[in-house]
Amino acid sequence: MSFVQVSSRRKEMAISSEWRRQMIYIVTSAVILLPLWVAWQQREYRYITPEQGLGYWLGIIGASLMLLLLLYPLRKRSRAMARFGTVRQWFIVHQLFGMLGPMLIVLHSNFSLGSLNGRIALVSMLTVAFSGLIGRYLYGRSHHGMAGHREALALLRAEEAQQRRGLRVFFERVPGLEEELQALEGSLAAHDEGFVGAARAALSVGRRARRVRRKALRALRAAVRRAPAGEKLDYREIRREIQAYIRTAVKVAQFDFFERLLSLWHMLHMPLFILLIITAVFHVIAVHMY
Repeated sequence: MSFVQVSSRRKEMAISSEWRRQMIYIVTSAVILLPLWVAWQQREYRYITPEQGLGYWLGIIGASLMLLLLLYPLRKRSRAMARFGTVRQWFIVHQLFGMLGPMLIVLHSNFSLGSLNGRIALVSMLTVAFSGLIGRYLYGRSHHGMAGHREALALLRAEEAQQRRGLRVFFERVPGLEEELQALEGSLAAHDEGFVGAARAALSVGRRARRVRRKALRALRAAVRRAPAGEKLDYREIRREIQAYIRTAVKVAQFDFFERLLSLWHMLHMPLFILLIITAVFHVIAVHMY
């Protein structure tokens, strides 16, 4: 199979995967946002009240889903739960409950703050939900599928090496291209150890990558103009390969920083969740006692 065929196949797979992710995001957003929008439009009629009926049970179900979020970390650490599904399946359920739980609790409140203990519980829940969104972003930047940190980094580096091998076909025909990409690799790898060095590298990598991309594309355009009439270079194909390679190189360079951020996030997210459980328990007790 030729390089162009391999590249085309890889591009088709990437587009298919991206399309599935986009559809999941669209459907999930619709499931979450549409009921909230309808309830917001009807909030003044108070069809839903927190104290009784549908509103009461929405609060019970939402709180139960939030409590069930603890099953995912238990599944990761408990061998006894291994027969009840894979970690990936539990992770998907964890994300789903983490979105549905807050939605049901907001519907339960009918967009009103209520009592002091209710306000504290609601703010705690929204803080945990927002923290979960941040964690999901950091997870995506420091993992490759369900692979662990080191496995994800190895996969990214393997992908980078494969893309570089694909570009080697054009190095002789596009003078300056290999030198620019080597300069990018060297600049991305050169940063101080520690969190500050990783942060500095992650924040500056985009600027350096854009500069190298402009130089590489200028070299490519010049090579296309110099190419003999019977031996034309596919500008669009090579440009796509260069851009894919640079994106992967940037991910590798930023990996250490996002891994450190994810570790810090884990240290903060669990205390926030525990605080949510405490405030929710006090809220339930106060509601049923008074």
